[in-house]
Amino acid sequence: MLYTPNIVPGSWFKSFSIYERQNKISVSGRPVKDSYADTARSFYGILAEASQKDIELYKQNGHPITHTIVQHGAEPKAKSTDLLVCGDKKYYVHGADSPAAVCTAMIYHVEERLDMYE
Repeated sequence: MLYTPNIVPGSWFKSFSIYERQNKISVSGRPVKDSYADTARSFYGILAEASQKDIELYKQNGHPITHTIVQHGAEPKAKSTDLLVCGDKKYYVHGADSPAAVCTAMIYHVEERLDMYE
């Protein structure tokens, strides 16, 4: 018998654009408010709520997460401190890892942010 996946509408692959943090230094040598610049890189991934285990693990390290994004493809495209944008939602990357180190997919641990700008 062929397996029929139970897919909820809206939970399939979505396109995420990557914005990279741009640190700037003023004329006097002090760091100023940073911004994010579009890197013209993107990837397809599936967005899911973070498990309670992951939420507690990252909270202990001082980095609260709300979601995980599983990237389709092996090459890591985003890194910590990047901003992932999908439609009108923004996600701040706290960590990335490759499950089982076989490089078939990347998992990004992210926090949904309502106060982030592009």
